[in-house]
Amino acid sequence: MSVFSRLFGFREEQPTKADPSRFAVVDTEVGVNDHRIHDIGAIRFDDAVFHQTSKAELMTFLKGVDFVCGHNIIHHDAKYLFGEERHRWILVDTLYLSPLLFPTHPYHRLVKNDKLMTEEMNNPVNDR
Repeated sequence: MSVFSRLFGFREEQPTKADPSRFAVVDTEVGVNDHRIHDIGAIRFDDAVFHQTSKAELMTFLKGVDFVCGHNIIHHDAKYLFGEERHRWILVDTLYLSPLLFPTHPYHRLVKNDKLMTEEMNNPVNDR
């Protein structure tokens, strides 16, 4: 598997005819101490919004999606969402795209305009 394939989640067994217009952007909020999902937010290509804690419901929401995008999805969110299970989606991780698009800001932290107070809980739908 090439470096590009590992970074962007491509797998050799995935279909080569994936439709880039069929995507979803996903974010999870995972507890620092308990390492459990506390919240999941997603937006699909058809503007449908998902905001729950159920992984099973998220899998239903992602039916018909070819690409799942997220910030640090490959090395963080996917571990909690899919575990070691195989998934059909091509993962696109904006963690690796961010320094390419914004070379003067090579950090990976997202600026969260909705979260001005640091003690407020993150909203994964707004993190997209």
